[in-house]
Amino acid sequence: MNNTKIENITENSLGKLYNSKFLETISRLFKNKEAMNNRQHQLSVIQQIIECSSQNFHIEEYFMLKISYPAYIAHEASHNQFTKKTLEIKDRLELHELVLSMEFFNIKNWLQNHILYEDKNFAIFFHKQATSPLESQPLLPPSKICS
Repeated sequence: MNNTKIENITENSLGKLYNSKFLETISRLFKNKEAMNNRQHQLSVIQQIIECSSQNFHIEEYFMLKISYPAYIAHEASHNQFTKKTLEIKDRLELHELVLSMEFFNIKNWLQNHILYEDKNFAIFFHKQATSPLESQPLLPPSKICS
């Protein structure tokens, strides 16, 4: 992790992460079914997913380490597996391959399930453990936390 970014993360950043419209952003990207059959649109979608998930994963993992979250290793492994899969899809698209819409559907489902279940469990643990305010500057301006 980048220590410069870590120093600027706040509890407020975590709140923005879970209160952001991340799922809405992902859903919006998938709404145009005709465009999803276009390689350029697919590439744009996967790039946005990679950017948003990277930001969100970075914030989550920082807080998991900060509060010694017991499921950190499994959670990080899940993030890494997802990142690997999305990067593989991006590579295929850059090689001018069209990716099946089912693969994007699987990504969307993974994100929804991960956020609604794994991240929710972390958020519950975090709020039980957090007893004092963390650093005072946000990691990113609100407009940069994929909302």
